[in-house]
Amino acid sequence: MRYTIRHVTTYTFDRPVFLEPHTVRLTPRRDGAFHPTSNQLSVEPAPAGMSVGLDAWGNTVHRVWFSGLTDTLRIVSDCAGEALRTNPFDYLVETSVHVLPPRYTSGEQAALAACLASDPSSAVEGFASRIVASLGPEPSTPDFLSAVNNTLASEHTSIIRPEGPPFDPETTLETREVSCRDLAVLFIAVCRCRGIASRFVSGYQAGDPGQSDRDLHAWVEAYLPGAGWRSYDPTLGLVVADQHVAVAAAAHWEDAAAVTGSFRGTGACSALENTIELRVE
Repeated sequence: MRYTIRHVTTYTFDRPVFLEPHTVRLTPRRDGAFHPTSNQLSVEPAPAGMSVGLDAWGNTVHRVWFSGLTDTLRIVSDCAGEALRTNPFDYLVETSVHVLPPRYTSGEQAALAACLASDPSSAVEGFASRIVASLGPEPSTPDFLSAVNNTLASEHTSIIRPEGPPFDPETTLETREVSCRDLAVLFIAVCRCRGIASRFVSGYQAGDPGQSDRDLHAWVEAYLPGAGWRSYDPTLGLVVADQHVAVAAAAHWEDAAAVTGSFRGTGACSALENTIELRVE
């Protein structure tokens, strides 16, 4: 599947402001599931400078800084590429994954520490225990992940909530209508309380070919020795193959945000608008 994506992010301010440096994470990730063929980022007003590099999680990030005052910030990302993974189960895991929790080597544990950190509530523990009980004795890690994915999709209705941070896991468990980022944060909490390294992913999802309104999507990656990072989408109940395009992944959702930054202006207010045009061939 070939993707062409145009993503326009526009901030408008009710009076001129000074823009602090901004970090942009909108470059599709090059990995075994996706091969980018083109990518271009443009910013208005013209920045005083721009650098590109990798963050601590291996995401491509643009760092943009400015001079002078402005009442608008417009960031346009144009990218294209090919999704390569048609089979989400195209792997042979280590025997350590055949049990729950998976057994990580000491090197993996050190590298994955932030993605294993867990302080679960009784509600999250109870949900994880319910999933384990439904699978019978000695469930495997992939079976647990699939069951969590399917259960979250079946017990919640997805809505678009344009602004605000994700709900905490406990709120999502109690709420029937939630956003994709809410479900991702809950999925991660459930994984970590059972010793599965997991992280938050932001990006694009193919969706309905006739769909006109698009939004950034969020899902989850879990680390399986022998298979690496594998993606699960609890909003759709899918094990991810070629329907998703990742732009950033990190242990905490804040570090996978598409655009982060701030501005200075006494009493100034801002408004945000996103438009995404996505074509799949």
